[in-house]
Amino acid sequence: MSTINVPVPTGAAAGHVAVQGIERWESTNPAITWASGFTQIVSLVSGSSKLNIAWKRLTAADTGNYTSSWTGSQWSLGHCILISGALSSGDPIEASNTATSASGTSVPTTSVTTATLAFLTHFVSNENSATTTPPTSFTEVQDSNYLHTNYWIPGSTGSLSASGSTLSASTLSLAALIAVKPDTGGAAPSVPIYTISSYGSFH
Repeated sequence: MSTINVPVPTGAAAGHVAVQGIERWESTNPAITWASGFTQIVSLVSGSSKLNIAWKRLTAADTGNYTSSWTGSQWSLGHCILISGALSSGDPIEASNTATSASGTSVPTTSVTTATLAFLTHFVSNENSATTTPPTSFTEVQDSNYLHTNYWIPGSTGSLSASGSTLSASTLSLAALIAVKPDTGGAAPSVPIYTISSYGSFH
């Protein structure tokens, strides 16, 4: 498929920050045209596996799907979470870090350094079907064979890591850790609401 429809999570409201991850795999690496309002944070490629992540601040209660596209057919899978209490203006992304691993059952560690009480979003994609255990202290919100989403609200600043995550099968994996800033003068952002897209078949 050359498009993916990621459903807008139920409960979407103005002011939420959406963080969307899309995994694609095929030999080519066409650029993604993101759904309206999204800004890309991460573009990570290892072999035929690709993990892209983008964010958007909602200006209204979005409904339906976030539809993104590219040139040519790719297998694809997408997740989206909505975070409340994030920075209300300007770029809410404080830091990001990525890593890839050769075939194995360990997800590579990613770390960020924050000066705010950030919300941490963690995405893992893998080349072969597998389930995952989330990193230490993280909560798993989606575990979809090829794409996995976790979060942690550490309530502290400094160096923070996503480590200890494992895969049920030996496979190449890609990981990304995103720190989302809280609103000015506010507490740490809130637990997200989230959803998964349908699995896109290649044709």
